Amino acid sequence: NDLMLNTRSGTKNIVFGMSGVEKVRIDNNGKVGIGTTAPEQLLDVKTATNVRHLRVQGAWDGKTSPLVEFKTIAGGNVLALQTGTTGSTIEILDVKNSGGSVFTIKGDGKVGIGTDAPFTKLHIKDTNTDTSVWSRAATVMLQSTSTSNNSWTGIESKSSNNIINAGIGFVNTNQTSNYGRIDFVTRGAGGFLTAMSMNNGQVAIGNNIPMWSGSYGGALVLKGNNATADRYAQLGIVNSTGTLVTTGLVVANSGNVGIGTASPDVLLKLNYGGDDPAGT
Repeated sequence: NDLMLNTRSGTKNIVFGMSGVEKVRIDNNGKVGIGTTAPEQLLDVKTATNVRHLRVQGAWDGKTSPLVEFKTIAGGNVLALQTGTTGSTIEILDVKNSGGSVFTIKGDGKVGIGTDAPFTKLHIKDTNTDTSVWSRAATVMLQSTSTSNNSWTGIESKSSNNIINAGIGFVNTNQTSNYGRIDFVTRGAGGFLTAMSMNNGQVAIGNNIPMWSGSYGGALVLKGNNATADRYAQLGIVNSTGTLVTTGLVVANSGNVGIGTASPDVLLKLNYGGDDPAGT
């Protein structure tokens, strides 16, 4: 027969102790407390400082199911972890294998993969020394489950109001041939614009928008107008807002080259802006 421990009153508890000191309690609500006389959960374990609360150790080698499983059949949270500090030397979670740290979450919120001392919010350390390209798995991999061409995976940046303002997109342009493209996208007054795109070994910069640098002008612009029949490429000078202020070298759609003019009507046209061409 089964062994049952029972109380005569529904308000009493079942208490286990040693030498007059309580060790385990089952309260009248069925909650079990170890190290506490007032369990708040179905199993509530409390210990003194620097004493390990729980250890589950086994020689499980079935490879078909885990040694410990946390599962919910509802839609709530499965596991919640919390520490009483925000220090970088304390682990909220530390997962290790025989070789050392695999995954670490520190008290300051930094996450380390392959390192137990993350320096940034996400720190990934790959110890593989293989120098061959594509000979092993990547350190980070993004994969889309879509089977359609031009399926997109990426990395995005958001502002404090949760709006995407920039991103890097990895596009599977051809599922059959496994061709790909990388897009660098930013949000501006005109919406999302592709700042740079890499495809088929070629690099496209901008969308008829100058590329410039510097805060007070004097920068170099490479501009291509591919939207109309008079498309051209140009090297010039822009101001601090990116507006072209000095026309440099232009290669027109016709193949004519202009220096100092945006509309060369001969094979090579120089506009030196004065009467003395020797001064240009």
